[in-house]
Amino acid sequence: MEEDEHKKLSEIDRLVARFQDETLLPIGKALAAWIRSLSPDGSPPALKVVRAASFPDISADLLTNTEKLLAGSLLVGMDHASPATTLADSDYTPLPFDEAIKFLKSRVSLTKAEWAALEPKLAFRSFTMAKLTQCDYIEAVRGRLVTALEKGEGYDQAWSDIKAIAEADGSTIKPGYWETVYRTNVQTAYNAGRRMQFDRDPPSAIALMVLEDERTSDICRPLAGLVLPYNHPFWQDHWPPFHFNCRTTVRAIYDYEVGQVPVKNVPMKRLRKEFHPQSGFGQNPVQTGSFWKLTPTMLERIEKYDLKSEIRSFARSLGIQYDPVLGSALTKDGVVIKADPIKGNISKVREDTKKYLESLKGSIFYNENIKGPIVVTSQGIKKATSFSGDSKKLAALNKIPEILEQMSLVSSMPDKDNNTNVLEVIKAKAILEIEGEKHIFNVTLKHMKSNNSFLFYDLSTHLIK
Repeated sequence: MEEDEHKKLSEIDRLVARFQDETLLPIGKALAAWIRSLSPDGSPPALKVVRAASFPDISADLLTNTEKLLAGSLLVGMDHASPATTLADSDYTPLPFDEAIKFLKSRVSLTKAEWAALEPKLAFRSFTMAKLTQCDYIEAVRGRLVTALEKGEGYDQAWSDIKAIAEADGSTIKPGYWETVYRTNVQTAYNAGRRMQFDRDPPSAIALMVLEDERTSDICRPLAGLVLPYNHPFWQDHWPPFHFNCRTTVRAIYDYEVGQVPVKNVPMKRLRKEFHPQSGFGQNPVQTGSFWKLTPTMLERIEKYDLKSEIRSFARSLGIQYDPVLGSALTKDGVVIKADPIKGNISKVREDTKKYLESLKGSIFYNENIKGPIVVTSQGIKKATSFSGDSKKLAALNKIPEILEQMSLVSSMPDKDNNTNVLEVIKAKAILEIEGEKHIFNVTLKHMKSNNSFLFYDLSTHLIK
C-alpha cells in the first residue's frame, strides 16, 4: 500500500515537469522584455533608469498555465485520496489537459457549485503566485545592477551578463527559484485536494507519507510512520506541506486496514513538543484557505512591489468578496453577499430553486470559522424550502454556497432533540443585499459526532437590517 502511494506521487512530478516550460518560459520572456526596456540601444543604463523601471503586466500564457497546473494538482490530490482509485488508472498524462481536468472532475464527483466555489480561488492563487514570481526574477536582476552601480565595480560585466538574458529571450534563466515556489504551491494544492476528498469519505486514520532519502528534511524525517485518528487535533494545524520544497503527503487508513496498521492516539502536548513546521506551513489548507489566500511572505512582497491595488482589483474581477490584503479583518462585521431579486412567477421560481438545491445535495463547503466540512443534505433542503411565497428567502437560497462560506458564527447550543450523534447546534448569520436593501438571514448547522461534519439544517426567515 505504501509503495503504491509513493508511486502516485510521481503523477505530481510529471505534472510539474509538463508545465515547467509553459510557466518558466513566459517568465523569461517578461524578464527579457524588461531588460530591453532599460536600454533600447543596448548600452549600460543609468542607475535612475534601473530603479525607476516598472514591472510589466503578467503574461497571459503564464497565468493560464499556472492555473491549469494548480487546478490539476488539486484534482489529482482528490482523486488519489479516493479509496476507489488504483495505481493502474492514476496516470492521466496522455490526455489533453482540458480533457484531463474534465475527466478528473467527474471522477471525484465535484458538483457544479463546489467547482464554482473553488475555481475563483485557484485563479486568484495562480495570479498572485505567477505575478510575484515574475516580479521576483525581475527584482533579482534589478538588485544585481543596482549593487554593481552603487559599488562602482563590475558593472560592465553585470550588464553584459544580464543583456545576454535578453538576447536569449529569457530562455537561459535558471529554474531553481521557480522550482521552489511552484512545487511548494503544487504540493499545497495537491494536499488540499486530498483533505477535501477525505472530508467527503472520512477515513479511520491518517498516515504521514515521508519520502526518506538524502533530500528528506529534519522537519519531516521524525514524522515517518506516524499514524493518528482522522479526528485527532494534530491534523488541524499539521497538514503537509510542512516547509518549502516539502514532498511529504498523507494517506487514508480505512476500517479494513485498522488491524494491519498501528494507529496511536499520541497526546497533542507531546506532538507539539517534538514537531515544528516551518513558519507559515502546516495549517489545514481547506479550513484556513491557505491553499488560495495570501501568505505572510506573499504580503511582504506585495508591499515591496506596490501591488496591493492590482491584487485587490483582480480579486474583485473574480467576484471574491474578501479583501486579500487585509485578510479576515474584513469579515469582522460580516461580508455582504449580493443576491439577484426574484422576478416572475413565484411558484415556478420556487420549483427551480428546489431543483438547484437538489443539485447541491452532498456538496461540501468550508468556512474558516468552522472546524470541519459543511455538507448540504436532503433534510436541510427540505426544511429550508418549507415555505411559500417568500421572495427574499428564495433569493437567499440561490446563494447557499456563498452563504455557507462567508457567514459569521453567532452561537452554539445543545440539540433540543437530544440526538446523541449531534455534538452541538450552530447558529450563524449572513447579510444579503437585495435591490439595495440589506437583510440578515439566520443559518442553522448540526455538528455531527460520527464524522465531525456540519450539516446544513435550515435557513430561517430574513430580518430586515
